[in-house]
Amino acid sequence: MAGAKSLILRPIAVKSGRRFIQRRHYSGQALNSQWLYVGSFLDERLIGCLSLGPPINRRLANRILEGASWASIIELGRMAFIDETPRNVESRSLAILCRPLRKRFPQLELLQTYADATQCGDGASYRGAGFLLVGINRNRTVMRHRESGKLISNVRLERNAQLGRGHSRRHARRGDESAKAIAEDMGFEPLPGFQLRYVKPLREGVKERLTCPIFEYAEIHRRGAGMYRSRRKDPSGPPANPGGKGRGRTDPGAPMTGAGEHADESG
Repeated sequence: MAGAKSLILRPIAVKSGRRFIQRRHYSGQALNSQWLYVGSFLDERLIGCLSLGPPINRRLANRILEGASWASIIELGRMAFIDETPRNVESRSLAILCRPLRKRFPQLELLQTYADATQCGDGASYRGAGFLLVGINRNRTVMRHRESGKLISNVRLERNAQLGRGHSRRHARRGDESAKAIAEDMGFEPLPGFQLRYVKPLREGVKERLTCPIFEYAEIHRRGAGMYRSRRKDPSGPPANPGGKGRGRTDPGAPMTGAGEHADESG
């Protein structure tokens, strides 16, 4: 098999992209809000897929970029590859992806994504592609039921409660009851771990307009947020290579999200 430098990226049909993501991503889910699917090809073989769309929370996303419009930010919601790939193939794919985004979508200024360090990894592929680390937060978005072990996103959980669906039929939101209270009442609790946020400026001057702090990659180690291939890194051990040469089978994903929810990845 050729090396990562021989990669070619090109758009693929939504149906094909969704099928690949569902088979290869650790969550087993594609996101309904994703409208752009890009295939990563090696020797004319589809070895990976990246899916993009609008941020799930546009208002929150726009807050990190001064002067952002509704069309300024695009989100990478899923990235998955087959197991047998050359080293650094995810980072290489990300680097290639940014070029056509700049050329074909002049309104775009920022690419954002998340790493799910509760189930997958801390974003080594993003670091290898030069993404900026702008968020390291304890997980509050992936919820696990104490008894059944079922996983669900906080967004989906709250939405189901509002609509009276599934497990949340008896827990429909009333008044100003918080999402946290709804989750606790239904027997859900946050999955231990972290959610890391990465961004990649697509234009000159965008980095200077960011309104959020930019962290050194070593901060992941200092906070004990490291994870590689679904295994938590030992905080007492050496920090991860900031170049992110390691990789996991999937890189982001918002874990348990659906119909328009996102989140994260990487390894």
